[in-house]
Amino acid sequence: MAISESLKGVSVSISINGIESREYKAPEEEQHHYPKQTKLIYIESISGTNYAILSKVDPQYRLKSALEFQIQVDNTKLSVAPLFVPKKMSNSWMRTTDGMEQINRHGKESKRLFKFSDIKLVDTSDKNRVRNDANAAKHVGEIRVTVFRKQILEQTSAETGGQRNNTNLEIAEKAVKGQSISHGTEFGEAIRTRSRAIIFETKPARGAREPAAVFIFRYRSREALQAEHIIPRAQSEDILHGYSEEDIRRIARERLSETQDSKVNIKKELNADGGLWAKRSTKEKSYTFDLTGDEVVEVEETKAPKPPAETVDLCGSNEMEPGACGSTDPIQPGGLFFEDEDRGGNGDEYYFGF
Repeated sequence: MAISESLKGVSVSISINGIESREYKAPEEEQHHYPKQTKLIYIESISGTNYAILSKVDPQYRLKSALEFQIQVDNTKLSVAPLFVPKKMSNSWMRTTDGMEQINRHGKESKRLFKFSDIKLVDTSDKNRVRNDANAAKHVGEIRVTVFRKQILEQTSAETGGQRNNTNLEIAEKAVKGQSISHGTEFGEAIRTRSRAIIFETKPARGAREPAAVFIFRYRSREALQAEHIIPRAQSEDILHGYSEEDIRRIARERLSETQDSKVNIKKELNADGGLWAKRSTKEKSYTFDLTGDEVVEVEETKAPKPPAETVDLCGSNEMEPGACGSTDPIQPGGLFFEDEDRGGNGDEYYFGF
């Protein structure tokens, strides 16, 4: 409920489908014709829902003047204004306006209910259409309640003239460029009410040339309110909400364990003895031949490491005498000397090596 700061005891609110709407504070940089008297509020609107305007005066209001609540919905000023007549009271006075009210000469009243409806943007290059729609769009998506202090003259009878059927909800797209309006108000079919209106003739109270209070409700879709930074954008839900600190620590340990188990294992290559190869980086030159050209291109490539040479014992440990085979002494180059012919040699020495 928006409570006036300039007029004690006076407040206005909007109810949607019978439930009071949640109100959001407007940015402070907003400018108004009557800054001291104006209360600007944003509310969320949902297409196809009915709403009502609740005007309220509490016992804290102590002035003798009557209060007239002039209502403007979008660009339509309602012809019937709720009027508060001061008297001794212990309870609050409240008036609900849920539609455009019309009164015939017999005082019988009918009304057409308020309903939020989507704005329809049309693509047009007609300059006159764009200019007219731009002026009309200034107040589309806005409910304005202006409170005036009045002096009651006498009770009278009057009838209200017919008003146009609907606010034009088709607006040129270029006319609302940079604005986040999403809804306008549509008026339903006229329905007859049982109440009979009492009409008073009034004039401004002494010294009350300006409004005593102004309430402005700008209604937007949730997406439009987020685009104008009136409400924050939806955030991802906290999945740990409701867990104790002990549970959070346990979940963290489980996730860490799963992460470690899922790491890719590196394949280890074993040699014949069950050990690991010693990996070394060796560079050797190789040549790449370009079959389509005439030149040989020399390219440096890194070869894979070669496994170490193996020593094979051909004698076997079970067939020879100890020390005959399997010696680990290094093999040295040697010579074979043949003796003279008489003794099986020619006297020459032949070098051989292993």
